[in-house]
Amino acid sequence: MSGLGLTCIPAELLQCLPNVEEVDLSKNKLTAIVQIGALPQVKVISFANNQLSNVEGLSAFPNLENLDVTNNPTLEVTTAIRTCFS
Repeated sequence: MSGLGLTCIPAELLQCLPNVEEVDLSKNKLTAIVQIGALPQVKVISFANNQLSNVEGLSAFPNLENLDVTNNPTLEVTTAIRTCFS
């Protein structure tokens, strides 16, 4: 779902893919990762090149091993990530 100009995460679509392990939401216009329900199989997700300032919804990915939030100019990574994984 990279480069589609998305402004929100399509929760209904992701919920239809309960066994997906990798999600690429890079190169969109996302400003927040909001709670979208649990997606326990997701291990790799990219939110690179968006406009994120909020990542509170990362709890939807309890088995996340690899997270890419590079090139999100309004996101302070150290504080945001520490808050979600503490």
